[in-house]
Amino acid sequence: MLSVRDQLIFFIVEGVFVLLVNVPTVVVIYWVSRLRRSKDLIVLGGLCCADISHSMGFLTAGIMRINWMDNGLGNEITEQRNCYFYPYIIMFFVGYQFTGLMTMVVSLDRLFAVTFPIKHVSRQIKHYLFAIGLVLAYCIAGYFVAMPFQLQSTKPVSSMCYTSSGFIQPLWNYLLSFRIVTVGISVAVYIPIALKTRKIMDSALAVSAAQHSQKQKIARLNLTIGMTSISALLLLFIPDILILFDIAGLARYEVIFYIIVLNKCVVNVFIYTFRHRELRTAFMKPILHIFGRTTSNSVVVGSTDVAHPKVTVVRRMENMHSMTN
Repeated sequence: MLSVRDQLIFFIVEGVFVLLVNVPTVVVIYWVSRLRRSKDLIVLGGLCCADISHSMGFLTAGIMRINWMDNGLGNEITEQRNCYFYPYIIMFFVGYQFTGLMTMVVSLDRLFAVTFPIKHVSRQIKHYLFAIGLVLAYCIAGYFVAMPFQLQSTKPVSSMCYTSSGFIQPLWNYLLSFRIVTVGISVAVYIPIALKTRKIMDSALAVSAAQHSQKQKIARLNLTIGMTSISALLLLFIPDILILFDIAGLARYEVIFYIIVLNKCVVNVFIYTFRHRELRTAFMKPILHIFGRTTSNSVVVGSTDVAHPKVTVVRRMENMHSMTN
């Protein structure tokens, strides 16, 4: 069993890793014009933002708790209401809801895309940005709504303010239940998405090259969302249920479950970066530029509507420097 310090170091290391990948990913998606035109990447950017919130919570929790331990404050007692203002408690409050909601929103968007493709293609980028903003606003507003209830609690707890004891019990139960429900909906919704995707791919109708390309794009994106939903099922849904209902007394191992939850953010990092050529190209371009080369792959972004394909092909960038330069 890992010591408390080892667990906290684990929080810090994985938190930093997730941030080092997800923060640039969000910057690339929302600030690189050719990627900002892709609605699919916009919603995936929202998922990355949720992971950033969660990983920031783990990172700050690890740093602050190790600092308290080094200064002999690890065994101190404080009132439960004082925990509510610790940075990592705030980030966890937002992150628990943000992760669940964004996972559900992305799955519902994919269901809408394969069920009503014509209506889906009419959605504009601003609609997706508004939806992500609305989700974040809900999470932040909830913090202030719950504040009066939390501040009434004078229950003595560890000054380390572990998540399960840092919140009043009804609020902690709400956060777990909320994420269980939203992730559960995401997983359930993916079943008809998978069936519809298979039907689209197995269609015997003759299609143009552009339409075939769009079918492939739909399949790849839906597989990505499916992988995200499965990781949420295994690394969020199941651990949350075990903690909430204390099945077989497993809730006492909550720190292990927190590490599992953090690993969900790590898994998402690999899912996003390895399955999206646009993101890989955007990441590799500045790296190759440092070594005197540029990427030679075309970047394709656009709609995932089969009936009305709209694909923007960004001009291929040829190598400007040879390896001998």
